[in-house]
Amino acid sequence: MPQKEKYRKDGFLHPVQIFSKEKTTDLYAKYQDFVQQYGMDGFNGENKYRLHLVAKWVREIVFDPELVAVVKEVLDTENLLLWDSDFNIKEPRSGGFFSWHQDSAYAGFSSADDVCTAWVALSPASLEAGCMEFSPGSHHSQFEHYASKDPNNVLAIRQTIPEETMKNLKDPIAGPLQPGQASLHHWACVHASGPNTTDQERVGLALRYMRADALGPRGGAQEHATLICGEYKGDYWVLDEDIETEYGDKEWNRHKKGWEQGVRGAEQRARDFFRV
Repeated sequence: MPQKEKYRKDGFLHPVQIFSKEKTTDLYAKYQDFVQQYGMDGFNGENKYRLHLVAKWVREIVFDPELVAVVKEVLDTENLLLWDSDFNIKEPRSGGFFSWHQDSAYAGFSSADDVCTAWVALSPASLEAGCMEFSPGSHHSQFEHYASKDPNNVLAIRQTIPEETMKNLKDPIAGPLQPGQASLHHWACVHASGPNTTDQERVGLALRYMRADALGPRGGAQEHATLICGEYKGDYWVLDEDIETEYGDKEWNRHKKGWEQGVRGAEQRARDFFRV
């Protein structure tokens, strides 16, 4: 079955081979260099998000032709934006997990069909390491969520689909990835991932691609997006500027400004979610 048809039927694709072993080793080494320079704590705060605005090696992933080609195919567009990039890191033998949820429940877009998450593995993402699992066909419906109180749930507001709802969905399919491989999932695809029970960290980069005509979440401030390919003639998104100097002061300042605007939007969406 062609990739686009499978994506539209199931709501996800995996695995998709993106990088060679040698290239992935190089990217992982650059990730380790970043950790050495800025510390692991940086991934617990604003540095977790949108590092493609300051780090050229992250930008290599974001703009990779093989990855962009498959995203363009499933979104059926030549004009592509990136709303966000965020690192998903699970330390060895850690209890953090992502409960069953839909991205569309929290970060709303005018149409979930306009957005696709590509998850790129920089280290092994086996079932034991807490790879993602997907519920086939679940992207055709929007489900109610509640705010879980489990402290090990690492989702932003611990948004979770009730167990009774999950019983009525198709059995989940695990999506293990080798370094250099990626999975793609629809914005409304129900997915989750368990804790990392291995002795190696699980490092992945989640990329939120969208059609250039997508209308996204609003709240507090106009949000930023990166033009990946094609053109953008609208005024809904503020387009990000290119990197001039890797880890330069100007780049970090832009990164901080965009992150703060995104936080204000996230706070508004959280209030809407909790109906405060």
